[in-house]
Amino acid sequence: MKRGSRGVPLELTGRTFGSWTVLEKVPVSPYRKSRGDHNVYWICRCACGYVKDVRGTGLTTGGTSKCRSCGAREVQARTKARRNAAAQAE
Repeated sequence: MKRGSRGVPLELTGRTFGSWTVLEKVPVSPYRKSRGDHNVYWICRCACGYVKDVRGTGLTTGGTSKCRSCGAREVQARTKARRNAAAQAE
């Protein structure tokens, strides 16, 4: 388990990282253990309501900030805005 600066395990429950809100820690499954996966996962809810297990290091390092569908919507909105701006410039 990742530890804070004083060697105390990090408690992320209730914290928000981007659009993710951490609900609870995922218990270590025998399957993940047998694969040698020693990462800590957290059950998180995105602002859109999607719930997923997210790796703790992804949350704390900024590697993930929203679910895929929110990311896709964001890209789609940026693309549409660029196209509209290009059409108005003509």
